[in-house]
Amino acid sequence: MKVLFLKTLSGKAQEGDIKDISDGYARNFLIPKKIAKPVNEKEINLIERQKKAQNKKAEKEKIHNQESAKKIADVRLEIKAKMNNNGILFGSVSLDEISSRLKQKGYNIDKEQLSLYKPIKEFGEHTVAVDFGSGIKTHFKISITENSK
Repeated sequence: MKVLFLKTLSGKAQEGDIKDISDGYARNFLIPKKIAKPVNEKEINLIERQKKAQNKKAEKEKIHNQESAKKIADVRLEIKAKMNNNGILFGSVSLDEISSRLKQKGYNIDKEQLSLYKPIKEFGEHTVAVDFGSGIKTHFKISITENSK
């Protein structure tokens, strides 16, 4: 019997897999526990087309993310901040602020995609990492300068 796995079954199949399983195992274990459901040829063809469409979409997204990673690697942001008498920033530069500055420059990067190697609490150049997902990562530099106000 051909079944579509609705859940991952360790050692047997991943969610979304279509496998030919013995009738007894499917009827007595997989189907009652809602781990799998029986499928016919028409449903199999539909599922295969959906998988191909998802793979194409994922490939396009991966290419787009790679292009975005190349573009953002060349970005240099300058952020002006106030400092105390010891040359330390009042507060720190947040990921929200970095994300909003990137959006002002035309880059649609959410703060969840950004990470800092350490909190930015002093002037100078700092590195910000960007994770686009699918294993695509890059980084760019920001420069913290004194706000003359």
